[in-house]
Amino acid sequence: MASPSKRIVLVAGATGKQGRATARHLLRLPQPSASEEWTVWALTRNAGSTAALSLLREAEDTGGGAGSHIELVEGDLDEPDSIRAIFDRGGAGIYGVFAVFAFQGLGAKPDKERGQAKLLANLSLEFRVPAFVYSSTVPTSSNIDDTTEPGHKVKREIEDYCQTELGPQGLNWTFLRPGIFMENFEGGLGPITTAIFHHGLKKDTTILPIASDDIGKLAAGIFANHAQYLHKTLVATSGAATMQEVVDGYRRATGKAMPAVPAFAAAVLLYLNAGVRNIIQQVERNHEARASGELATFEVEVALARSVCEVQDFEQWTRGKAEAAAAAVTKGLAADAAEGNRSWNNVSLFKVLTGRA
Repeated sequence: MASPSKRIVLVAGATGKQGRATARHLLRLPQPSASEEWTVWALTRNAGSTAALSLLREAEDTGGGAGSHIELVEGDLDEPDSIRAIFDRGGAGIYGVFAVFAFQGLGAKPDKERGQAKLLANLSLEFRVPAFVYSSTVPTSSNIDDTTEPGHKVKREIEDYCQTELGPQGLNWTFLRPGIFMENFEGGLGPITTAIFHHGLKKDTTILPIASDDIGKLAAGIFANHAQYLHKTLVATSGAATMQEVVDGYRRATGKAMPAVPAFAAAVLLYLNAGVRNIIQQVERNHEARASGELATFEVEVALARSVCEVQDFEQWTRGKAEAAAAAVTKGLAADAAEGNRSWNNVSLFKVLTGRA
């Protein structure tokens, strides 16, 4: 019997939270057919790095579905020839590309993401990749120019490039728009994030929480049924929630108050850090746009994501994290778990406190 052919999904940003989750859930998919098997190509600049090797170990622990495999592929998105070589090698076997890029930090110039995303999109078009999935962001308004956060604006520009310039030429794009990562409320920066959002936002302002693991589940589901989501936009969120509802969910899940720095400290940070103020303004603007109906397709995009799979709300996610932490302590892995959460979003305590983030 001939060996099954590979159904390759190239995961850019594979060692980050979203990329890892996508690889993990792709490996859990059942074999697509008797003649095909899922294969994750995890893009990394250095296949021997600690992050890349830990991804392989995690994949082994995942177990995967029947006929699923993962392979580290070396390439640098700032060196187009190295990425083209990967597409040349994969050829018609590349079934999907998941394009996700790390947050560069509050107020940082995201010029790299623009070039890297366009590179992947252009190659996906050239090689006629069936499914190109770009992880973007929920917009603050219907106007692409109505944003003061550079990273958000660039993501909208990339969407526009894929949709209006490459789409008519045959790019099979799908946009996945995550809300606010639940991971922002854990780790060393968690108490600061909680306080800033709790005291910086209006009481009735809602945020759109989503766990990075669920983004991966959604992405894998899109690849498994790409024709259903072709040229569609999906919003990844467990549902709109006020910060008080988030705090209450934490208490129900753990029986404890959600860690937060004092309100006066949050006020000082909001005064000192323009990047933090900008984020609060963007969240307020997004809430207003949703409440007024300005984002006319928002509810449809949320419903479309929910048609892919169920996701966790903040209370469920918190309970799961608490159970995982307890299990890690039992296994002597608590230190490793803490290290994995440190500075994952390129924001450090030092930068926040000094206004350099």
